[in-house]
Amino acid sequence: MLGLDDDLAVVVSQRFSVRTATGRSVHDLHGHLLRPRRGTPLPAERHVAWHREQVFQGLALVG
Repeated sequence: MLGLDDDLAVVVSQRFSVRTATGRSVHDLHGHLLRPRRGTPLPAERHVAWHREQVFQGLALVG
């Protein structure tokens, strides 16, 4: 239900259904740039691409 785009912004799957306040919080992450803690490396581009191709379910939300 969650992934990253090429710019390391969070994408939420269109298959994700918001049913609770917590679900709304997850939905609202869409489009936010990944901000790792200081000293934490960014994920490798190849890992992000693999996750998007092999794990991420459905299309990303639009907008």
